[in-house]
Amino acid sequence: MNLTTLHDYRLQYPGSGKFPTLTQSGLIRVMLERQRVKVARAAARRERIHRILSAIAHPFRTLHIDFGGKPAGQRPGSLRTA
Repeated sequence: MNLTTLHDYRLQYPGSGKFPTLTQSGLIRVMLERQRVKVARAAARRERIHRILSAIAHPFRTLHIDFGGKPAGQRPGSLRTA
């Protein structure tokens, strides 16, 4: 359940009153905070995996270029000017 705003909460629970009760407000706050923490952890995990994979692949990429291979992303036949 991804509730990001009070509007989303209203759409999910249309029978609720015009203003949320104190209990509902607290619940919304807790749910939004948990979601924010979950997203932050996922972003940190993706960044950590990216750094690890880059560190592993970097030496092989350098060797490939040193022995005449084309750098990643460079199309065959394109000229690289400095």
